[in-house]
Amino acid sequence: MISAIEQKKILEKKMKRLEKIGELENEMIEKEKDYKKAKSKYENELEKFNNNFQQGKENE
Repeated sequence: MISAIEQKKILEKKMKRLEKIGELENEMIEKEKDYKKAKSKYENELEKFNNNFQQGKENE
């Protein structure tokens, strides 16, 4: 049988792991936001480039 002290230690370890998981989830959310911003910026720049390129071809 596990003593109360051992049970407390086990629960404390589980709590620390859950806290770490929460921190990693928050970090992942932030990285996903950064990725979406970068992707949007890239797509906008690509669209501008394509529009300028198309206008250049039309002016020839």
